[in-house]
Amino acid sequence: MKYLILFLIIFTPALFAEEISLGMVYAAEGDSLILADGLKVHVPYLSQGKYVSETDKELNLDNVQFPFTASIVTPDQDMLPEKAKQLVYVKIHKFYHEVEGRLVQTSSTK
Repeated sequence: MKYLILFLIIFTPALFAEEISLGMVYAAEGDSLILADGLKVHVPYLSQGKYVSETDKELNLDNVQFPFTASIVTPDQDMLPEKAKQLVYVKIHKFYHEVEGRLVQTSSTK
């Protein structure tokens, strides 16, 4: 019974996560992402490198290249304590590169 409760405590927050699509991300500046239209989106603790692939594998910061399509995943802020708010991360869907003025998909993040 103790293991079941421990399991639920660890994995239940993922059930309450919310994913917000950002679209095309062109750059990162401190704790902000710069989107295609110039809008800056603040992501807490982004400078510490919280990027994951679509399969939720953590990506090395050296492998993250711009531009890419992404979304922000946040836990439900009402259900979690203050320290859990640091769990906000960026989920990268696809990388792109520029060829003759056009964006071409490089690869997905498998």
